[in-house]
Amino acid sequence: MNILIISNDKERQAAIQEALSSTDLETHHSEDLEAVSSSKAQWLLVDLHSDAGKSLLSGQMISDSLTGLMNRRAFYDRGSAEIQRAIRDIEPLSLLLFDIDSFKATNDKHGNLVGDQVLEAVADTMRNTIRPYDLLARWVGDQFICIFPDTEQDVAEQIGMRLKEKIDSLTLTTDKDESVSIKINVGISALPEDSTLGLDALVRQAEEAMNNSKNGA
Repeated sequence: MNILIISNDKERQAAIQEALSSTDLETHHSEDLEAVSSSKAQWLLVDLHSDAGKSLLSGQMISDSLTGLMNRRAFYDRGSAEIQRAIRDIEPLSLLLFDIDSFKATNDKHGNLVGDQVLEAVADTMRNTIRPYDLLARWVGDQFICIFPDTEQDVAEQIGMRLKEKIDSLTLTTDKDESVSIKINVGISALPEDSTLGLDALVRQAEEAMNNSKNGA
């Protein structure tokens, strides 16, 4: 999807003309947005002066395009603020980080499309497992991250175990009728009492725990 940002009628006309250079076009009109799709390309024309345009761009800035989860940048901002709030209010907080076992091998064997389906299935399972007030994001590549506000580490570990059980039971079937199993490696860290640790430190601790789990330590 190509996004063309426009702010006045002249820019709108020029953007539409550019998009219309493709063949086999179908144009959809609405009051605030115009989407032009083609067998060769897709264009989304965004009017910055419209409420719909502003809302769409805001969502694009904070969301991962594949999974729809919060992206790394947005999570870093919100997660850091949540940690500072927990420190200020002297409340517990835990962080969970996990990656998908042998994800590169899955991509290499079955292709990127199947790899994307794996990521989407994992994201959907996480949405249905965590609590509404937890912060969930795709961190980087095949890594996902979650902050559990007002949550002690032992409770976070229980959530992590439940999440691992659900994801480890997932199996996808490719268009070649091949089965793809999914397994994850989980690491958890927690904000110590009277701590001034930031998000980076908690992520490092969770990553170390995740790697220890992966290596059977």
